[in-house]
Amino acid sequence: MKIKSLLGKVELLINSGIGDVSRLTHIKNSIIEKKKMYNSDIQYVESLLDANFEKNEQPINDVEKTSSFNCPKCGNTILPSSNYCSFCGIPQQKYFDAEVFSSRFRTRSFPFRFHISINSYQLLAILGGLAAMIPSLVAVYTIDKILFSLESYTGRDLSGFTNLFIAAGIVTSVLCIFVITISFIIEKPKKVGKILFFISFPILIISLGVGVIGFALVLLAGIMALQRRHY
Repeated sequence: MKIKSLLGKVELLINSGIGDVSRLTHIKNSIIEKKKMYNSDIQYVESLLDANFEKNEQPINDVEKTSSFNCPKCGNTILPSSNYCSFCGIPQQKYFDAEVFSSRFRTRSFPFRFHISINSYQLLAILGGLAAMIPSLVAVYTIDKILFSLESYTGRDLSGFTNLFIAAGIVTSVLCIFVITISFIIEKPKKVGKILFFISFPILIISLGVGVIGFALVLLAGIMALQRRHY
């Protein structure tokens, strides 16, 4: 093996992240300083080349074009064409397939993604949620005055319903926050549309009609989302 050829191959292995970097650097420095080369070092370089490059390839001329990726087990950088990791010896095809499957499974099992841009149905969901939540919170805050007015009108003692009205206002507010949030974290508009459509009716009922405007806006947002095909 010629010294210049050996130097080029050692540089290729170092740049590709193949083999023991410290040993390869020592071999490279020995070549540059024209020190005696040991057969064990030459055989080490040849074994790495045989394990990671096909014989008909010209790796020295393609140093800049060489691509690489990390071994899923030990994390060291190796070539995609390698059948085995030159560091830990693990078969790469097995672990690569497992990594791809795991990535696809995570993507399918967690269909949530935040979106920065605001679509028309998302804007309606925001307005609808606020239109139902704000009146409900105001009603909770002024529940004593509302009950006093109703008692004067009906002639009945309604003080026992105070906690019920407060709970209804709180639940309505939670549903409104959910409506606003869900329109941004679910990727597919049709899924969002179904949720908004069905949740608009509980908002109307639980708010005791106070959130009727919010109900209308959320319902419209759900219909618009169902009609969209993509973001």
